[in-house]
Amino acid sequence: MKKIAFISAVLFFSLSTAVLAAFEEHVDEALNHVNQAAEHGKAGHAKILVEHAKLAEDHILAASIEAKGAVKGHLDAATKSIQDAVDHGELGHTDVALKSVEQTAEHLNASKK
Repeated sequence: MKKIAFISAVLFFSLSTAVLAAFEEHVDEALNHVNQAAEHGKAGHAKILVEHAKLAEDHILAASIEAKGAVKGHLDAATKSIQDAVDHGELGHTDVALKSVEQTAEHLNASKK
């Protein structure tokens, strides 16, 4: 019985560690794309900003699947901000899209704390 409990505990720990690593990987990838979107936004490249914003959104959504509590709140806010960036970028409103990208970065960084 002790062996079963020990094996169960090890498996649970391994799975929870893998989920945490996947969460962090998705947030890091999202931040990478958000930073790229910001660079292109500052250069006035709305189309490329949108491309990176969409990639960031995919990673934000993947990270939010396992998130809970305040972290989930930050990821939900990041999702809204990045969608605003996509919407404004597609309309050519690069300045507004850039502000939304910057807000997204703030929420992603807050989700890592």
